[in-house]
Amino acid sequence: MVKMGVGDEDDIRGLGLFHTEWIDMDLDALGLNAQRSLDAQSQPAGSCNRTFLHGYTRRRKFYKGNRSILLGDQMKRGQVSTEYLVILAVVLVIALVVVFLVSQGTDVGSGVTETQSKNYWGVQSPLSIVGYGVTASTMTMDVTNRDAEEITLTSVDVDGTERFSTSTTFAPGETRTLNMTLGAACTTDTRFSYDIDFTYNRGGISALLQGGERDLIGTCS
Repeated sequence: MVKMGVGDEDDIRGLGLFHTEWIDMDLDALGLNAQRSLDAQSQPAGSCNRTFLHGYTRRRKFYKGNRSILLGDQMKRGQVSTEYLVILAVVLVIALVVVFLVSQGTDVGSGVTETQSKNYWGVQSPLSIVGYGVTASTMTMDVTNRDAEEITLTSVDVDGTERFSTSTTFAPGETRTLNMTLGAACTTDTRFSYDIDFTYNRGGISALLQGGERDLIGTCS
């Protein structure tokens, strides 16, 4: 066995090798005869040792295969880098969406903006809320009867607690302003979000309940 390495410059440099690993190579397995290939005196002047060239060709194929493996590893690393960039881009898009929703006044808990809340409650039936506001611990609510029949409102619950209990009758299409006291004062310029439920009588039927799928959202004044 003979140790071959990058140090064998005359034999290896022409292969374009750049690694420093030593490789044990069996000269007989490569078809090399040490005496015939290394003894220049045994060859006629100007002749070519075919056995040596055969071994040289074998070594070229071996090192070319090794270089192909290295190129394959580089391609895999490039693919991983591309996948990382795609994931990073997705994360950035999600972050931008969150910032946009917050800037539009989205209520984090319900995912509903103040404008969406106003639009929702403004078209509910039979009772709709066409205007509202909160100052300190007082809520003002403009309620409209959108039904074709007369409705008598008996109570308004805010977050599950009755805050208005005065019997109030609404003619069809009529709007009335309700005032109620909340349990806690609302700080100026802070956001509020309340779950609203109406209890009313209509057409001889009592204790009808109207709730909302969205909270009443706004800013305290």
